[in-house]
Amino acid sequence: MLESRLIEHLKLLDAEEALDFLRYAKAMSEYEKGISEDTLILLKYICKHLEEDKKLAKEAVYKNIYPKETWKNGKLDKLMTNAMTLLKSYISFTHYLGNEINDTLALSAFYRKKKQAKFFENNKRNLDKLNEAIEKPQADDLLKQYFICRELFLFKTEHNIRRENLYLPETIYALDVYYLIERLDLGLKAMAQNQYIPFDTHNTIESTLNNVIILAQQPFFEQNVLIQLYLQAIELQTNQKSVETDEILQRFIILIERNMDVLHFKDLVLFCNIARFYCTEQYNRGRNEYLLPLFELHTRQLNMGVLYLDMKIRASTMQNIIINAVKLKKYDFVKQFLDNHKDKITGTSQPELIWQYNYAFYHFEIGEYNIAFQQLPNYLDLEDTYYILAARRLEIKILFHTEENSRYDTLGNKLDAFKNFLFESNKHKRISEHVFNMNNDFVDLLKQIRGTIQKDRSRIEKLKEKYQNTPAIAEREWLLEKLEALG
Repeated sequence: MLESRLIEHLKLLDAEEALDFLRYAKAMSEYEKGISEDTLILLKYICKHLEEDKKLAKEAVYKNIYPKETWKNGKLDKLMTNAMTLLKSYISFTHYLGNEINDTLALSAFYRKKKQAKFFENNKRNLDKLNEAIEKPQADDLLKQYFICRELFLFKTEHNIRRENLYLPETIYALDVYYLIERLDLGLKAMAQNQYIPFDTHNTIESTLNNVIILAQQPFFEQNVLIQLYLQAIELQTNQKSVETDEILQRFIILIERNMDVLHFKDLVLFCNIARFYCTEQYNRGRNEYLLPLFELHTRQLNMGVLYLDMKIRASTMQNIIINAVKLKKYDFVKQFLDNHKDKITGTSQPELIWQYNYAFYHFEIGEYNIAFQQLPNYLDLEDTYYILAARRLEIKILFHTEENSRYDTLGNKLDAFKNFLFESNKHKRISEHVFNMNNDFVDLLKQIRGTIQKDRSRIEKLKEKYQNTPAIAEREWLLEKLEALG
């Protein structure tokens, strides 16, 4: 019962929605056949005890509804099916039909079909007011703008009012804007996904997208901020290896920040993510000058609020911010950032361990290796592969700095174990080929650094050359420090 679709869906409702649903269920029970008083009792009982697993056992629920009856197989299942039907109806009503614009559009279609010009015109004015009240339109709102224009066009043509404005230009423009934004959005996401999981082997998506871009670049779309942002985002995505995109990045950031007040939050988050991703990709390609612009984006976007989800920050975002700041040696910022976000981590089932790892990483970076080792969570307790890899690398780096006087080769054993873990994970597709190579190259180069004496100039130069030829290697800056220390 605890894993039933009904209970899983009821848990998705907040307290206000749950109360509203119970009112809706009561009202519907008066008109719909098959919705009995027992169904309402079931819903009230489940909503009251959603967080009490013992009270949601089938026997306990059945006894509450039918206290004087013995168990009858299938009786409770039927009630739950009826309750789930009610819940789906409620969700459909509140999230689509219950939307004021959708409701008003439905009225327009009704008045048009009934040829009620007076009611239609009044309703059209209401639609215009609702549409104008949308301060930060999303793609769905743009589609509704099209439907509003389309309703008026259909009304005029069905009534054969040929000499009046048929709203054809407005209808076509609204449809074009909706299509372009949706198509550019999907094209941008497909291009990004294709980098990690290649699926567009014949470049059909990219070639079709080029035709969409040509249409979007027409002069009459120049004033549409969303279209212009998507065009610049796609240009960044497709030309990451070109230095000329640096200017596009600056224009892109300026356009985002100038239009913060008119962009919907979801769109603002998307474009801010793209700007940060571009800087990260440039850095990963060996362009260290992008560390500072990335840090500036992180700090500005923290203040803008776009890096937060329900007042919390994603674990991956926290990790990126800390790594970026540490590479710039902004340790005071990192300490304050960690202190301010100790209980504000989301996007992981292990927020405490993720914070603990980052705290250990911070202490390692400021040279407090013993504290770092004590704080570092055991990688066996971690669930996310990314953090398992990061924790194992951090443990290896700590041992490199602290094991000089040890009689045991713990570091060598850890490097061998890490290499075995990488090959096993790659074999079972738990990590990508790119991640495998980054970490495997780290292990190999560190082993060679350990086995090199300072006087062996020829070997040191070969290692440095290998390092330069392997830009996408994990712990790149740290490894360079170790190479430079050899002389």
